[in-house]
Amino acid sequence: MRNQIKNIPYNNYHGIDLLTNIGITLERDEDNLVYHNIKMEFKNREKNTRAEALLQHIQNLQIDSISSGFLMITGLEFFSIRDRGWEGLNWEIHDYEKGIISFYCRDIEILRSFNSTIE
Repeated sequence: MRNQIKNIPYNNYHGIDLLTNIGITLERDEDNLVYHNIKMEFKNREKNTRAEALLQHIQNLQIDSISSGFLMITGLEFFSIRDRGWEGLNWEIHDYEKGIISFYCRDIEILRSFNSTIE
């Protein structure tokens, strides 16, 4: 279902305190147009959970330079922007701790979420 984070009943989701893995892929849609997806794995240490999400049809991806050579994203927020009426964009995602990454996307799907022992 579009315009919702699948498997999470929130319009705005704040609860990712450590991004552990991120991958960007290039895909083609049914009209053969190229778009990017981001697959990420993250942790919430307070709630002792891990999750994997697929963020589809990425636009305006911004990643700030990393001077130390070490990328550590320690806080992400997901905001519903459906009320803005932007064609094909429903979510704004950004790093609220350091501003390292920000982008917009059409759909978010939680692929898996589970409780785990987190160090």
